[in-house]
Amino acid sequence: MQIKLHKPLTYHDAELDTLDLDLDGLTGNDMIDAESNVRRAYPGSPLYGARHIAAIASKASHIPAEVITGMNARDFLRLQGEIMDFFSPSSLEASQPDNSGN
Repeated sequence: MQIKLHKPLTYHDAELDTLDLDLDGLTGNDMIDAESNVRRAYPGSPLYGARHIAAIASKASHIPAEVITGMNARDFLRLQGEIMDFFSPSSLEASQPDNSGN
């Protein structure tokens, strides 16, 4: 998934105007690591809260979460929405193969 940014994000002295997220490439271990890192650094932080979403985006983009959370609020909220939509129950059901034999 590629997200066009409203305001470029600076990372490694380069300005990124899009953010590439390989959400399909994430593993269960990536999700567990993202959750563990957030809970360790921010005890009581809600699952799928902004920090957890930033940690998932970090795993999917290979950009540090601190850079992700420093992005423009408009872009961050759009990123958050895209990730939540990707993992929503209706999206997960829609991506399941049809095993009905039809």
